[in-house]
Amino acid sequence: MAILIDTNILLRVVQPTHPMHPVAVRALEILMSRGERLMIAVQSVAEFWNVATRPEANNGLGFTIEESRDEVKKLEGFFEILYENARSYGIWKELVLNQRVRGTKVHDTRLGAVMMANEIRQIVTFNVADFARFTSIVASHPDQIT
Repeated sequence: MAILIDTNILLRVVQPTHPMHPVAVRALEILMSRGERLMIAVQSVAEFWNVATRPEANNGLGFTIEESRDEVKKLEGFFEILYENARSYGIWKELVLNQRVRGTKVHDTRLGAVMMANEIRQIVTFNVADFARFTSIVASHPDQIT
């Protein structure tokens, strides 16, 4: 089964001293051992880059461009990349209008639309509540992965 991995999981995996690091790594190890197709969206790569290159003083990781490039290369080698397409755009537009989505919720809606367009039903995220409005998507906290 294809499972989308949210940006917050990717960020915790590259932060060995973060309290959520062990849970994120363990969840990925379990999913890999089960033979799941682990995917990340292009949007998540951009979000990862945003946080990775942002200074630590501004809630970022403070990585250099080169460090960020190297981490993105690792992500590209480890995960399948899920691209947006005309179908996902149409689904996104319908969702934001019908659900009256505003502000930062637009980003989660975009991920949901990409998942729906590609028939992916599960996302692993630390922010399970952000995906509760999508009836066709199961959001799993990394602690729930067994």
